[in-house]
Amino acid sequence: MNYKDFQEYLYYKHSEQNPEVLDDMLPDDYERWLEEIGVEGIIEYGTRYGKKCAAQQLGKLGGQATLEKYGKKQLKEWGKKGGRPKSK
Repeated sequence: MNYKDFQEYLYYKHSEQNPEVLDDMLPDDYERWLEEIGVEGIIEYGTRYGKKCAAQQLGKLGGQATLEKYGKKQLKEWGKKGGRPKSK
């Protein structure tokens, strides 16, 4: 899943861990959750978020490099065959 920013990522993680919280209670419960996890928890989530963003960016760059190297026609052909052949 793509997140627009770190705060949206934290909102998602909170709702993922607390699915029983009703919508009208989310803001207060989210604040409570942030206090519970503390600075160390926020840093841990920040590290995970950073890795996720880096991996997504690498995937985009890798896909773009493959497209530029082989072209749309070749990518379409590989798509029909289930992917690019592995190098030996």
